[in-house]
Amino acid sequence: MAYVVHNYPHCYSIGCEPNREYTKEAIAKIKEKENFYIALVTSQEFLPFLGFAEIQDQKNLFWLDAHGHGFDWPLAFEVEFITYHYNKSFILIDDFQVPGKPQFSYDISTGRECSYQTIKQHIKNGYQVYYPAYTERTSKTMNLVGWGLLVKDWEVPEELKDILC
Repeated sequence: MAYVVHNYPHCYSIGCEPNREYTKEAIAKIKEKENFYIALVTSQEFLPFLGFAEIQDQKNLFWLDAHGHGFDWPLAFEVEFITYHYNKSFILIDDFQVPGKPQFSYDISTGRECSYQTIKQHIKNGYQVYYPAYTERTSKTMNLVGWGLLVKDWEVPEELKDILC
């Protein structure tokens, strides 16, 4: 959230974090800004109160990153709720398994993989999944971390075709 808040001040960012210490850390990174809100709740509590009716037909970015560390694993609920209620959203899932590319790490929480297999039955309304197509690391010290992008009715822009598959 800190990256978006600092680099896109015209955008309003909202998020939730159920861990009090993580919430304090996040707020400390962006406290001088006014274009954000962080709720101290789980996503299962947060998403139904987001007011989706007002923004369901707008382009929204949902960045799903915490996959159950110390809490019930919310990914299936998040994907189902968002793909059911939002018509034009981009859903970026971090720490996601990239099929056929073992060089990408991914999360396993409470014995479940952060993967398409785990969420496929929860994807509603024609959302498609895209994965990174690149294999080059941007840092010699950092490993590649997988991600998945869920989008509905979207034509991949030409400039992104070499990084998405």
